[in-house]
Amino acid sequence: MEATERMYSVEQRGDAVIIHVKGDLDVSSAPYLGSTIALAEGGAGTRIVVQMDSCGFCDSAGLAVLAMAAKRNGSAFFVVLPAAAPCRRSFEVTGLSVLIQIVSTLQLALDVELTPGSARRPAAGQKKASAWNSIQTGGGKVAYAASRRAARSSLRSAPSAELP
Repeated sequence: MEATERMYSVEQRGDAVIIHVKGDLDVSSAPYLGSTIALAEGGAGTRIVVQMDSCGFCDSAGLAVLAMAAKRNGSAFFVVLPAAAPCRRSFEVTGLSVLIQIVSTLQLALDVELTPGSARRPAAGQKKASAWNSIQTGGGKVAYAASRRAARSSLRSAPSAELP
């Protein structure tokens, strides 16, 4: 357990809380990352950056933690993954590269200017817009929930194979 806890280091730089992930992000270490992100959400920073350039592997548990954090934090949440990073492909195959702001360097994440409406915690009564709720495609928006419903209905209508 000590080795897993040491996989994450946290630093504050300006308005950003930076979480450095080292080693593999899997079912045994993902809860620790989730806890670390939750602590960062309660901190003073306005943006959260998860630096994963030293991460060798990321399974579905790690992807789920990052997806939920992106959903909660919207445009103030970044994952640093260079193009050659071993786990970059996991984000592309699952479609999370569309839902999570992935940048190739830490400096890019720090340089993004956050608009006033992109703060992590909206004021009482305000709704936070995020890429999670809608995906920009071509000239229009495709609702994420609608695409999930369509995928589920196509699976239900597909003929099922009967076992002998």
